[in-house]
Amino acid sequence: MVATRSSVQNDLLLDDVFEEFISEQESQNLPSETLTKYRNTYEKFRSLLGKEVEKCGIIDESSVSKFIDGMSQDGTKAAAVNLHVKDIRVFLFWCMDSDRQYIQPFEIKQQKQAWNTPQRRPGSDA
Repeated sequence: MVATRSSVQNDLLLDDVFEEFISEQESQNLPSETLTKYRNTYEKFRSLLGKEVEKCGIIDESSVSKFIDGMSQDGTKAAAVNLHVKDIRVFLFWCMDSDRQYIQPFEIKQQKQAWNTPQRRPGSDA
């Protein structure tokens, strides 16, 4: 079954759904470090977006954009932002799964990073 606006479960509390996600991950014997990363990222997501993401049905691409913007504004480096995006994406894609349909499917992209690579000077051997 393909998710449509009417089939998405809009009234579920995101905190309850996150606990369901963590329980499922624990049952699959994910390392405790991974579960801790998921919890920390989820807490950051909720703290930056607050009531705006209280229920599953209101989460969309703009929620992730606001999460990214919030981290960028508080000085989080691009590499760390991408790690948080990667972790929240695992949870949100789990929510979008066709068996659950807690969230209407949408695309989640990571941020581009500016890499500081050393430049070779003309005439140098290194």
